Amino acid sequence: MYRRNFLKNSGLAIAGTGLSGLAMPTVFAQGPSDDEIKKQNKQMANGSLKEKLLLDTDIGSDINDYLCLVYLLCKKQCEILGITTLSGDSVNRTKLASALLKAAGSDGIPIYPGVEQPLLIPQKQPVAHQVRYLSKWPHETKFP
Repeated sequence: MYRRNFLKNSGLAIAGTGLSGLAMPTVFAQGPSDDEIKKQNKQMANGSLKEKLLLDTDIGSDINDYLCLVYLLCKKQCEILGITTLSGDSVNRTKLASALLKAAGSDGIPIYPGVEQPLLIPQKQPVAHQVRYLSKWPHETKFP
């Protein structure tokens, strides 16, 4: 209930990927009226209005989360307010997201590691396999 009211009142969209987003990039948001949507679509098309996003990701187990993040970084209609990582090995997943942001020149986006274990389901991806390549890419090592 709180999450729904927060989305409704803040206008914030949440993009989820991987297991957290039902195995495909999805966006969950409480939307405005049809007339407001038409007006916003015009503004978004010309870049004068940006959709504010919080990306919740299990980056590091496969390619889909990297592609989602790169896609969102390239869209002038999107403003990524922050990134949260989850699943097993969340600190290393946060480092992987940091490396991608630095490579893209977008390292000002805050990144927060989440819980190490899922709260409601068994662990499916305990290790971020791509972490073995981190030494080749600059990345942050300390996070809030």
